[in-house]
Amino acid sequence: AIRRTFGSAAAIQRCQIHKARNIMERLPKQHHAATRRVLRQAWELDDADKAEKLIRNLARRLDQQWPGVAASILEGLDEILTVVRLKLPKELRRSLACTNIAENM
Repeated sequence: AIRRTFGSAAAIQRCQIHKARNIMERLPKQHHAATRRVLRQAWELDDADKAEKLIRNLARRLDQQWPGVAASILEGLDEILTVVRLKLPKELRRSLACTNIAENM
C-alpha cells in the first residue's frame, strides 16, 4: 500500500524489535545472546553494506542447522536496514527502527 501510494522509491523500515523476536522464537535459547549481539551490531553500524554483510554471514552460519531461521533473517533484509541506509542520526534510528512507541524508549 505504501509503495502504491508513494511510489517505488518510498523508504520502508520494518520493526527491528519484532524481527529479532521472530528470529528468537525459532532459535534454541542457547543461541539467543550471540544472535542478538550480531543483529544489534549490524543495526548500529553506519555502513549499510557492512551491516548487510554481517546479517548475511549470521544467516549463513545458522542455515545448516536452522534453515527456517536463516530464511527469516534474510526475509525483508533491506527493510530492516532502511534507517542505516538513510544514514539517519543515531538519535532518530532508535525511534524509527521500531513501530511500537513503548519499545523504542
